[in-house]
This record gives sequence, C-alpha cells and structure tokens, in this order.
Amino acid sequence: MVGTEEGRAKEIEARIRAIQGHRDFPALSDQIREVVRVTQDDDADFDRLADLVIRNYGLTLKVLRTVNSVHYNRSGQTILSVTRAVLLLGVRTVRELAASFLLFDHYQRQSPELKQLMLLSMVTACHAERLAGLGRDAHPDEAYVCGMFRNLGEVLIAHHFPEDYARIQIDMRETGGVGADSAARLLGFRYEELGAAMARYWGMPLVGQSMLPMGTGTALRSATEFGHQLTALVYRGPTAPTDEQIRRLLGRFQRELPVTPDLVSGLIQSAAAEVRRLFVGMGATRGDLELLGRGDPPAVDEPPPAAPAPRGFDFATVREARDHLLAEVAAVANGPDFDLHRCLLILLEALQRGGPFDRALFCVVDADRDEVRARLSLGSETAELIESFRFPVGGQRNPIGAALLDREPVFVVAASAHPREQRIAKLLGAAAYGVLPLVVEGKAIGCLYCDRRTAAAPPDPASLIFLGRVQAIAQQAIERSRRERAVGAAS
Repeated sequence: MVGTEEGRAKEIEARIRAIQGHRDFPALSDQIREVVRVTQDDDADFDRLADLVIRNYGLTLKVLRTVNSVHYNRSGQTILSVTRAVLLLGVRTVRELAASFLLFDHYQRQSPELKQLMLLSMVTACHAERLAGLGRDAHPDEAYVCGMFRNLGEVLIAHHFPEDYARIQIDMRETGGVGADSAARLLGFRYEELGAAMARYWGMPLVGQSMLPMGTGTALRSATEFGHQLTALVYRGPTAPTDEQIRRLLGRFQRELPVTPDLVSGLIQSAAAEVRRLFVGMGATRGDLELLGRGDPPAVDEPPPAAPAPRGFDFATVREARDHLLAEVAAVANGPDFDLHRCLLILLEALQRGGPFDRALFCVVDADRDEVRARLSLGSETAELIESFRFPVGGQRNPIGAALLDREPVFVVAASAHPREQRIAKLLGAAAYGVLPLVVEGKAIGCLYCDRRTAAAPPDPASLIFLGRVQAIAQQAIERSRRERAVGAAS
C-alpha cells in the first residue's frame, strides 16, 4: 500500500540519494543541469548552449532537424548553422531538446531492456508533440520534452534498482495491473512521484508538473498524459488495442483534447514512423524495432532508410558545406536584425565546422594595443583556453603577435615548426593552429584563432580560400557594427 505523503517523500528522497551515488549518474545529472541553467536573455549562456550542441553530434542532428521542420523553417532553405538554429528556435526550446536528448542517449545505451523503455519514451514524446499541435494552449516542443521524461521514474528504477524492477514486473504479470500501481505496492511510491522529484532536482518544474495526476490538468499535462496512456495501450498490452479501448481512452480526455478515433490512428502510425526513422539513424536493428509494428499496420519487411542528416554536419561532406555555412553567416552579417556578438558566434561555428577545427576563438587587441586576448569561443575545453589566451603584439615576437603585426595569416603544424612556434602550440594544447588577423580601418584590431588538437597537415588551397572568406566576412561585420554605432552616437 502507498503510505502517507510524508512517508512517500522520505522513500523517494532515499532513492534519489542512492541514484546520485551511482557511478554513471553524476555526469548525466551535471549535463542536464548545465543545459537547464541556461537562461534566455544571457548572451554568455547562449554561447555555452550553442557550444554544447555543436560538441554533441547526435544533439546537433536533433536541433538541425527541428529547425528545418515545416513548423520553424518557412523559407524552405536548409539551415546548417547550429548557432543560427539556436537563434531561430530560441534558447528555451533548444535547452529542453538538449535535456531530453541527453536523457535518451544515456539510458538507451545501457541495456536492451532500457533501450526498449527509451524507445517507448520517444514514442510518448512524439504522441504528446502531435497532440499539443492540435490545441491552442500547449506548445509542441514543451509537450515533446514532457513526453520524453514522462516515463523517467520507471527508467530510473529499471536501471538503478534492477532487482526491485524485476519484482515489479512479476507483480504486474500476476495481478494484470500497471507498473505504477505495482511500484506503489512494492516501493511505497508511484513511478510518477519519483520522476517528478528528479525533474525538480534537475530544475525542470514544468516537466515534473506534467507527471502529476489528472484533475487539475493543463493542456500540456493532458497532451503528455494522453500520449503516455496511448503508448501503454498500443505497445505494453498483451495484444494490439481494440477500437473500444481507444474510444474509452478518448472519453477520458474528451474535454481537454479535440481528438477523434481517425486522428488517433494517424497519430499512432506517424509517431511509429518517426521513432523508427530516428532509431534506424542511430544503428538500431530490426529486432530493436519489432515492437513498433503494432503502430504500423501496413507491416514492412525492412525498416525504411533513415532520413539523411542535415547536409554539412558530416565531415565527409565538409567541403560541400562550406559555401552553405558561409552563405548563412553572410545573411546574418547583412541582415536587418544585425547583432555583432551573435554574428561572430555563427562565424566561429562556420570556421570550426568548415575547417574542420576543434576550437575557434575571436580575439581582440586591448585598448593599449599591446596585447591580444580571446573574447568568444566555440569548441572543446575552450573555457580554460579563453582565460589563458593572452599574447603580446609588440616586443618579443611570437606567431600570434607576428600575424597581427604583419597583417598576414599564420598557420603552424607543431611537428615541423620552429621551436618558438612549438612552444606556443604546447601552451595552447594544439597540434596545429592558425591565426587570421582582422584588419579594420587600416589597423589590426584582433584575430580569429583556430586549431586542431591532434596531428594535421597544413591547409590545402581550397581550405585557404575558405579561411580567407571567413576572415573577410568577420572584418565586414565589425566594420558594419562600427558604422552603426557611429550613426547611433551622432543621432
């Protein structure tokens, strides 16, 4: 039996403490809390979020697929820049997508059983997203995230307490009930209560609220709960649901959601197709996806091929992507809503992915014109680099200062470089690096820095042309910013 509210709270608190002590949990928890901490109005947090997405291949694909969907991309022109995608989607949407993806990616790799649970979580996310799109008061992106986390409590028990989870599964078979009720009898709390508590711990109150019992529901909670119950009805029962079971489910939500039996049938099939496509793209086998056959009445012998990744993120096509990435940078640099800070971030992304390089920095010469310092960065471990990147422009020459004094690009491969250049490479933790001076109104005002952490050859002619175009757009953007500030000051 479920105990008192105080007793349930103590049981849940004890479980969360135990989960926090598991070896693999702190890293996941830190990542989710990092993206949740991002706020919509802080440029520095915008930088960190864009950087986090770019460093995670799977998350980049998710964000680019989302921004190129019909819902967001009305122009029909493919968007390849993650930084621009964050601008268009909004920090809040990308933050929630990132949190749900991290959860999914972590647990689906743990075991076949957890892979199935995460598959069903993604089905629920797709159900909730489409249901929210039918109404006016629930945003589809929020519903997707709430749907993905709706089964969090069960996932946590299954992974961190497998013996308890096995007992719950036996109890379900013996009683013919649902997992949440069996959990309440055996653990003293329902799955939803543990999931909501963990969501609050991660700083995601909206997700936690969506798990609460119906009755004081919102449109978002209704979409999430309907999606969750539909997933259970279709995929977790002994057989496919009957028309009568579907009608009874609709009856429970008829006040909140404008859904008909025909819409439900299409909803089930479209969600199954979407999840199949995503899982195939991650290397799932036919056996992994067998369960989805229930949501796809016209059975297929083979899963359909995965939708292609947005062109340009795969480094096999990086040269082809360069023109597209630079076109996006130029559009932002010349657009009506010009903002130098975010334009430079998009440009750093083009530099990093188009190089390709591991890290890219925007650096400026200080007011006394005797030192160049890093100001913006993208790439792995750049937080430490941006603090230590300080080099004299005059006096004892070094490759960084030399590029600014001579106003000429410098490219260094440490293995074959002069000892002075090798020392700088070691200091920066780079196997190869490049410096592109930025000259505005006849003065070197800063530079773009890029590097690779492992051995690499010097840039080929095509890469040099690309880097020159990046350099030119950066200079033009800075010149525009100065002109607009001068006009603003004069008016």
